[in-house]
Amino acid sequence: MGSLVREWVGFQQFPAATQERLIEFFTKLKQKDMNSLTVVVMGKGGVGKSSTVNSLIGEQVVRVSPFQAEGLRPVMVSRTMGGFTINIIDTPGLVEAGYVNHQALELIKGFLVNRTIDVLLYVDRLDVYRVDELDRQVVQAITQTFGKEIWCKTLLVLTHAQFSPPDDLSYETFSSKRSDSLLRTIRAGSKMGKQQFEDSAIEVVYAENSGRCSKNDKEEKALPNGEAWIPNLVKAITDVATNQKKAIHVDKKMVDGSYSDDKGKKLIPLIIAAQSLSTEVFDGFYIVPTCERSDVIVQRLNSSLASSTSISCTTFNILAPIYKRVDQLNQSNRESHSRDLWYTRNQDILELLLHQRSSVICLQEVWVANEELANMYHDRLATAGYDIFQLPRTNRRGDGLLTAIHKDYFELVNYRELLFNDFGDRVAQLLHVKSLVPFPSFNGKQDVQQEVLIVNTHLLFPHDSTLSIARLRQVYKILEYLEAYQKENKLTHIPIILCGDWNGSKRGHVYKFLRSQGFISSYDVAHQYTDSDAHKWVSHRNHRGNICGVDFIWLCNPTRSNSRKPLRTSWVEAVFSIIKYQLQKASIAEDNKAFAILGGNLTYSGFCQELQKVNLMGIPHGLSFQETKELWVRADLARNGVFDYEKLKKTWNMRTVDQSKKCKERVMESKKEEEAVGLKVKKAVLFPQETEKGLWPEDYSLSDHACLTTIISSNRNCFSMAMAPVVKLVLGSIAFAIFWILAVFPSVPFLPIGRTAGSLFGAMLMVIFQVITPDQAYAAIDLPILGLLFGTMVVSIYLERADMFKYLGTLLSWRSRGPKDLLCRVCLVSAVSSALFTNDTCCVVLTEFVLKIARQKNLPPHPFLLALATSANIGSSATPIGNPQNLVIAVQSKISFWEFLRGVFPAMIVGITVNAVMLLAMYWRLLSDHKEEEENEVSEGVVAVEEEDVTSHRFSPATLPHLSSFRSEETNGRTDPETLRNRGASSGESSASRDHQADAESQGESYPTTINSNVLLFQTKRWRRVLWKSSVYLITLGMLISLLMGLNMSWTAITAALALVVLDFKDARPSLEKVSYSLLIFFCGMFITVDGFNKTGIPTALWDLMEPYANIDEAKGTAVLALVILVLSNVASNVPTVLLLGARVAASAAAGEEEKKAWLLLAWVSTVAGNLTLLGSAANLIVCEQARRAVSHGYTLTFTKHLKFGLPSTLIVTAIGLYLIK
Repeated sequence: MGSLVREWVGFQQFPAATQERLIEFFTKLKQKDMNSLTVVVMGKGGVGKSSTVNSLIGEQVVRVSPFQAEGLRPVMVSRTMGGFTINIIDTPGLVEAGYVNHQALELIKGFLVNRTIDVLLYVDRLDVYRVDELDRQVVQAITQTFGKEIWCKTLLVLTHAQFSPPDDLSYETFSSKRSDSLLRTIRAGSKMGKQQFEDSAIEVVYAENSGRCSKNDKEEKALPNGEAWIPNLVKAITDVATNQKKAIHVDKKMVDGSYSDDKGKKLIPLIIAAQSLSTEVFDGFYIVPTCERSDVIVQRLNSSLASSTSISCTTFNILAPIYKRVDQLNQSNRESHSRDLWYTRNQDILELLLHQRSSVICLQEVWVANEELANMYHDRLATAGYDIFQLPRTNRRGDGLLTAIHKDYFELVNYRELLFNDFGDRVAQLLHVKSLVPFPSFNGKQDVQQEVLIVNTHLLFPHDSTLSIARLRQVYKILEYLEAYQKENKLTHIPIILCGDWNGSKRGHVYKFLRSQGFISSYDVAHQYTDSDAHKWVSHRNHRGNICGVDFIWLCNPTRSNSRKPLRTSWVEAVFSIIKYQLQKASIAEDNKAFAILGGNLTYSGFCQELQKVNLMGIPHGLSFQETKELWVRADLARNGVFDYEKLKKTWNMRTVDQSKKCKERVMESKKEEEAVGLKVKKAVLFPQETEKGLWPEDYSLSDHACLTTIISSNRNCFSMAMAPVVKLVLGSIAFAIFWILAVFPSVPFLPIGRTAGSLFGAMLMVIFQVITPDQAYAAIDLPILGLLFGTMVVSIYLERADMFKYLGTLLSWRSRGPKDLLCRVCLVSAVSSALFTNDTCCVVLTEFVLKIARQKNLPPHPFLLALATSANIGSSATPIGNPQNLVIAVQSKISFWEFLRGVFPAMIVGITVNAVMLLAMYWRLLSDHKEEEENEVSEGVVAVEEEDVTSHRFSPATLPHLSSFRSEETNGRTDPETLRNRGASSGESSASRDHQADAESQGESYPTTINSNVLLFQTKRWRRVLWKSSVYLITLGMLISLLMGLNMSWTAITAALALVVLDFKDARPSLEKVSYSLLIFFCGMFITVDGFNKTGIPTALWDLMEPYANIDEAKGTAVLALVILVLSNVASNVPTVLLLGARVAASAAAGEEEKKAWLLLAWVSTVAGNLTLLGSAANLIVCEQARRAVSHGYTLTFTKHLKFGLPSTLIVTAIGLYLIK
């Protein structure tokens, strides 16, 4: 608590004139019997409190950590001179994560107990245009802690006073407006009356602590008006200390008193939201809500800056004024024509950057040709403690790059410039820096100063697809230069950070090329995003109005860079991927036939001609002669002068890790030598915040790019690269484990709440445990999947009402030729119907009917039940609407209905055939031992009974997981004549007619007239029923055709469902009540729970370990991947497996063809995996439960009987399908 009083040696560092004035002030204090003076310095973080203390003492007595915006606890510095002692107490910043830092206030109170505050220096910055609600809250917190009297002993100190205001304001005018706005905020926050506030007479003084502070003729640090600011500040301190107001004594009562605003703190988010409805203006200085200020990005990053080994990096394309259009009708009217416009906008950009105070700032499109703007950036950033490096583009383009490194964080080791001298006149900057604070070493024995290579660049804009080669070549030059620099300087183990505007999406060739070289996207890692999440965030709106994510901060650690493919190998593979894409686009060929269309005997000259046709050769920015030759050497693997497509296609999947023996040895050797493994991503945010939701705010005008900032810290173990903090990881795992237990065992004894409630429970825990935020939870719910699921359920309900499934049942028994024929029919009918109407629906409708036929023909039930369940699963794999996991895959992968069907259908047909053959082979003797029924022995009565059974069979809520029980008009207790006549029509009876005839005779009506009337009514109802059923079938057929045509699947299904509702022309509530809303809720909870589990980083870390062995362009890798999916589908269920693995499996495939194939492989294996065990899929359980609950002919399909056939069938069918998936 105490502080060592030392002789004031720093006093001798002041100029003589300053020393004379300070002695004068201290003498004045001693004359008033004040032999000591205690000054407390308070304010928000990053405003210059500590620097002001150092300036007053004349020594570096308070040093802020390079990785902290302010100190962690109060520090008192005591100096004595001539019997006078001055005590200056520096305090932590009073803002943390966007709220008042009450913990800091408690530390300050505890530190000041039994001390007297003679003067309070409330510090803020002069070079800030706005005050906000947070400023008022800080003042309010100080008032509630120390009382209103504290402001009577206060000086308002404004730092960064060397600031140059805009040209339309003089320095005096700007300073006056800024100080007046802060004084009004102090009055509002302290709730002092007008007279009381005037009596406090808070004086405003100015300070400039930077080395750029000008000096007067007496060598004193002076303000722009020539006045020496240190003597002025000490004079003001003396005046406040000697005024008539009583000093503030901090006693134990004040420290122990409860903070009056603790409860109100919880309401701060609501208060801020309410305040966002209005904005106050004080003489041009805006008081705006905290959430609207640019420093919101700082508030969101503060929590990640707690570690002393964290650094921050910002990349921002600030849009050069020479490119910014200010009039859409007149494209030649640019912002550069109006100085007021570009000056104001760039001032706001600098304010944002200075509020962030990143360790590294990488800017693109800086208007370096304009000396005034270039100097403005240089001066402001230099004043803030940055070293600045600018690099203009070649050929006098006007704009260029600017990279700034903060001197508190890094020291510069080397600086290089890379000029591409290419089509786009692009350039790059390379900075080799070393951290000032040691980082933990890999072995933990001693800390090391972490060295990092930082690159800033701006790639060519893809005006057309032919520029892909130019952009890829630019990235290659950067990586080639990095390799050469590392080799030149013997930098074996050094992390690399690539920043900039990459002008390409996550599905582009540049993105995949960088990943093949071991680089990871910091934003995607921080948010646990994969390729399928590209729509969830954007960073750029181009001149065409399109929004996309093009700004990246890439990170590559030593262990990843040592295990990557050779750079030239990845380059060649990337170029072949571009060639394939262009050939496919030019010929509208299928992915797997892009090169095949060139013919089987393509020579080198023909190869060059084809490249010229697609504008990849023969143009200034195309492939050179040397590059084309290199590609041909790779294509002509047999050295016979002919393009070898079959062997070449195996090289297109750009993998991160090379599994060769030589590479493994290199990795092991490097791990033994390296001292600091590298860095890991802690957090990443975009500004404006709307861009993190995939939206572009219309009122955002700083640039046409978002500002991306990433927090990076030391990393001893690259396995933890993507892992969340330990607490978040543990709690997220607990929530997911609870979800999994309740999903797999819905009636678990300790919590028998079922699957639906279990999924909601898991989702709730993810939010309560703060694994994800409420907004992230809502965003995780995939509405297109829910819409598609809802639509297909409604269509299935109306198809059941239209007797579609009755006809399927009739088809099974129609002219059956015996048990083997019946078995094959069950396989075929269940496969086709499940592909069109979902496997669960098929099993619900057909199970009891199949069981009845087997009993009536004296046949063993279990072969037919196995045929139904396994064939339904296999058949459902063929279409996106066949089962829930296919719905998820189709929506996330954006694979059209036709592409999905075309890719899986061959495997499905062969799989059904193999499955049927295996059933016949396994049960041939069992089926042959039973006497087969002849066709002519099956009476019409039996068929009629069977048809009636199917007609009366409805969906059972106890066994169908996503369709509620269906009660048609015929079974819903209705006894009106219309229903009775419909029943008579469906069963071939005429009882209704006879009843009406008797009624007519009893009433004396004419018998012929009654007959004619009833016949006419009967025929009218019958044809109306036929017309309605035909319409249902036509609408369903139209839905399928629309899906095949590639229309949006969700809206197509919803449209078909609503068309059926309207066509029914009656209250839709009875039909819509049969929709299984519990399944939709289950999916909502599952989406949230799985998203939260993804954010723990566990799935990503596990996949990173497995990915090198799951290469789908090799038979071994495909087998490993299939085995993993098969096991997980039976352990964690198929839909969660797809949600966890889908995007990762697809991301491991670099080419479009391989990515699509990866999705289809996942669909095939996760679906067929349901046949492995009885618990593997809902369809199996439906068949089992339906058969067991049959009233007169129940049968129990045991786990063992299913496993006996399911195990070999699943393995064989899955393996065959892996080869046939296209």
